[in-house]
Amino acid sequence: MPAFSSVFRVLVGVVLLVAAAAQHRDPPGRRLDAIDRYRMVPRPLQPACLAVLTGAEILLGAALIAGAHRVITCIAGGLLFVCFAAAMAQALLRGIVTECGCFGSLTRTRVSWMLVARNAVVVVMLFLEAASKRPWVLVTGRGDAVVLTAAGCVALAAAALTGVRLSRVHRRRTSAPPSPSAPPSPSAPPSSSSSESGARI
Repeated sequence: MPAFSSVFRVLVGVVLLVAAAAQHRDPPGRRLDAIDRYRMVPRPLQPACLAVLTGAEILLGAALIAGAHRVITCIAGGLLFVCFAAAMAQALLRGIVTECGCFGSLTRTRVSWMLVARNAVVVVMLFLEAASKRPWVLVTGRGDAVVLTAAGCVALAAAALTGVRLSRVHRRRTSAPPSPSAPPSPSAPPSSSSSESGARI
């Protein structure tokens, strides 16, 4: 079981990195539309939310693969998937039909209770991996610090770049002038009968 949970932890880390890379290659507008369809985050906060999410996926993905600070990273990764499951569950309960957006445009999987259950399994496995660490040591060595520092720098840079790109798109959308309304239809010409009566008068 410990060996299996360790392999599972590494696979989850790979999935998070692939998801971050796949979403980053999508146009910023598409990413904003993906999170907007969940109807959870106010539009002014969506760029910041996506930037934090990108940074978290990169940081936790690298830390899970390396096994650095295993207790902290497994618990944090589990909480991240709790957020994913909660977002999908509220969409289903509210009758919102949308794609999950997990891997950007690479996949077009619709949100379903099966995806919620999948995320719940990931949460349980990560928490079990955290519980299997004996003793519960939070700082395990210099190597962990190096891994987390490097991953943190990459995550911070990716989050900053994502935030800047999405903020520009959001500003363009909010500052765009409204579409011009249709021009009024020209008034109908006077009928021949009315013109004739005017002539008689």
